[in-house]
Amino acid sequence: MSKTDLAFWLALYAGAIASATGLWSLFRELWLERARLSVTAIESWLVATTSGKPLIVRGEDSLKVMEVPVEARKPVLQIIIRNRGRRGAEILSVLQITRGGKHNVFGDLLPHLPREIPAERTKVLLIGHEGGYNHGEVSLRRFFVIDGASRIHPLRERYGQRLSRAPKPPEENLPQA
Repeated sequence: MSKTDLAFWLALYAGAIASATGLWSLFRELWLERARLSVTAIESWLVATTSGKPLIVRGEDSLKVMEVPVEARKPVLQIIIRNRGRRGAEILSVLQITRGGKHNVFGDLLPHLPREIPAERTKVLLIGHEGGYNHGEVSLRRFFVIDGASRIHPLRERYGQRLSRAPKPPEENLPQA
């Protein structure tokens, strides 16, 4: 094998390795190294304790076991925001989609936003911690957050909202039955 053949094959090998490395870096930047937020709403109870710091309790069964009197508990809605990604995210707003496609904005959450959520961490926000909330008043579905780059999380909600904003075909172009 001559030197020129060896140089050709070595250059071809180096080009393939460099392309694979570049593609892997791009994939990591776009998919792995991003904030991936999930939002969950859970109805809970805020229970006063002797230490002065309130305790969040989920479920009526837990309240019965703890023997908490009705006067010592308040109904609350927990909004659990979990960052499953490898980058931190700043939450600018927490909203909910209603049946008509309108957005619910919660006044209880506004003083606590914007909020930084580090990578692989969870933050809990409460609706009704100062009263004014009763279980069943708010649906537990379709909560979403908007981050500092104006992206909607979780992704299923982002794409669902895009589909709902897509233009509808005119009625006259539909085939007649």
